[in-house]
Amino acid sequence: MTAVGVDLGSLGLRAAWTDGTTGPCPIDRAGPESLWLAPVVGTRSVSFLTAKDLLLDGRPPTVDGTDDGIARVLAMLRESREQVAATEATAPERLVLTVPAQAGTAARMNLRDLGRAAGFGDVQMLNDSVAVVMPETEEPGRPRTVLVYSMGYRATEIGLVRLARRQVRVLGHAASRAGGALFDEWVLAQWMASGGDLSRWTAEDWASCRTEAEEAKHRLASGETVRWAGHGGPAVTLAAETFREEVREQVRETLTRLDDVLHDAEMQAGEIDSVILAGGSTAIPDVAEMLRERIDVEPVRAGLARAAEGAAAYGRLLGPQAFGSMHGADDEQSGTITGTRALPLPGGAGPGQGDDPVIEAEGLAALGRTPEAVALLRGVRDRVVDALERIEASSRQAGPAARKPDAPTPAAPEPRETSIEETARALRAVRRAKRTLQKGRLQDAVGESHAASAIAPNDPRVYDEMITVHLQAVARSESDEQAREWINCAQFHARGDARVMTALLDHLCARARRAAEAGDQPAARRALEECLDLDPDHEVAQALMRDLDRARAP
Repeated sequence: MTAVGVDLGSLGLRAAWTDGTTGPCPIDRAGPESLWLAPVVGTRSVSFLTAKDLLLDGRPPTVDGTDDGIARVLAMLRESREQVAATEATAPERLVLTVPAQAGTAARMNLRDLGRAAGFGDVQMLNDSVAVVMPETEEPGRPRTVLVYSMGYRATEIGLVRLARRQVRVLGHAASRAGGALFDEWVLAQWMASGGDLSRWTAEDWASCRTEAEEAKHRLASGETVRWAGHGGPAVTLAAETFREEVREQVRETLTRLDDVLHDAEMQAGEIDSVILAGGSTAIPDVAEMLRERIDVEPVRAGLARAAEGAAAYGRLLGPQAFGSMHGADDEQSGTITGTRALPLPGGAGPGQGDDPVIEAEGLAALGRTPEAVALLRGVRDRVVDALERIEASSRQAGPAARKPDAPTPAAPEPRETSIEETARALRAVRRAKRTLQKGRLQDAVGESHAASAIAPNDPRVYDEMITVHLQAVARSESDEQAREWINCAQFHARGDARVMTALLDHLCARARRAAEAGDQPAARRALEECLDLDPDHEVAQALMRDLDRARAP
């Protein structure tokens, strides 16, 4: 499927496309590159509202051409689609838009609606940081941790991403207000403070002035003192060192956010293997210099079309019409997305997500596409309900001989707090389950832990003890099949529990060892592949895989 990737910036839109036979190709549009800006003028300062601000602020935008900013973006999307259609003879249906990781559900829905208004039937979202690293997934080599430092016009986004076995794990991200807008506004504020009558200036005058301020900014960043008259207004002398200190102050703030990301990911700066710079403001020399000093890795600037090309490549890898497209409304708030397990990219190593909508939804969420994950699961739920109604209707039409009379559907019980007596009973039942476990009756012990949880389903202590019984049964089991059944059961109750994931990884490695000792290398390799799909950095699994490779070598 032909896919178009679009990196929507505050000051411009870059697009790329691919049909799978060639790498992503930039789309050269005939129309204007710049987007809409509206000046917000104060007494001694000015800022600019952008079309991207309108789309991301959560309010429904107008897409019928009556809003200048949204209309400009819509026209660019349509033109990009038409350019690809002229090349491919058929219009592309899939659009992948890059979005900030912090973009909420309403903002993502705005972008989705805009993409559909431009003629795309399948609109997907991809976090900025993931889009930038997408080309890296095609490169072979050892697992590596990549810092994506994207300083654009409105903000700086910091993304920490782990790449291994053509998989992406988002370890964390943060955002800062530092960016080109603040630097431009600093230049303009110095100029406005010098006086002059600006009351009759039009929006076009301010847009031209902002462009001149941007040019002055880059001259200042290179160390040049600038004498600037500001679009025919009052002249002012701007000192390079003063501007550079403003830049350094803003970059220091972003490095504080980087420290937060590293702390949350339990990592040190020395564990970062590479740094990718994205966004126009990273061209300021002090940005790369301060990052180099902080991380001791030489940053590499990404090409201007890197995020758009990554988005297009991702869209192609999704294959036919994506099950996880953002169809229908979604009122869940998108929050900060971090991944505690690796997620295979579409077409990558590991089990395919498309066969299982639950797995696919988990993958979408960990890639920062929470609204799509929720929409996908809600769509599956609706289909299940529809199928159930059809089956029940068919059963009713078959007559009384084919079924028992319908019993009235009981009303769902209202949730209530667990009483002290119920908690005490449940904890006694857990202790019985543990005694049963000690006697070697593992199946009975797991069943008793379920019964304990049913007594006090909302008590966290009982819940935790139930999971503990499951994991102890796994450790004592002599049957791989039975152990895996109990792990799956524990995952059902506590999918995000780190203890359950550790037990699963240990179980897979133990199964691989037993298979290798029995001479069944294919079975050992399958177990290790599953382990490494879940955790590409698992050292024991990596070592066992190397042993298998050496044993297979002639």
